[in-house]
Amino acid sequence: MNDFQDYLKLIIEGSVEDYFDPIALSMARNQDIGSRELLIDMTIDDFLKLAKKGYSISSEHCVECLLSKGLKFESVPYLGVGYHSGDPLGMQVKSHEGRHRARALKKRGFKTMPVNIVHDYIQWRSFKRRRQSNPFPTHFISEDGSVIVPFNLTINDLNP
Repeated sequence: MNDFQDYLKLIIEGSVEDYFDPIALSMARNQDIGSRELLIDMTIDDFLKLAKKGYSISSEHCVECLLSKGLKFESVPYLGVGYHSGDPLGMQVKSHEGRHRARALKKRGFKTMPVNIVHDYIQWRSFKRRRQSNPFPTHFISEDGSVIVPFNLTINDLNP
């Protein structure tokens, strides 16, 4: 697809956020200062690379059925992460939720989606203020350890 085709698709189909419950998105966006959750926009391909490989026909059917009825996803996909023992700048993906939603959105032409990053230790919004002892992460390490994906936020991108 070229940029013009992407633009037309956006006009016709709307934003990827239109597929999610607005309350779920609002709750994910408005975490308190001590939260370990951070909502980011991530490419669907990166999300699928980071999550453990797998496929369920029944999950795919449920997602497609929901979307065919015009219903919205009630929760935001997430990656559960923690520090990687051999790589202090890496966030090891430990859990995930949302592969089938990601595939359904990709099938509809979307390239990115909202993803909640849930860290074992980092309180994202207070990281800058607290000057936590661990360095700010620069990349993700996939659940199976085979893929590294850049984390495109810096400490200065976080809200105080």
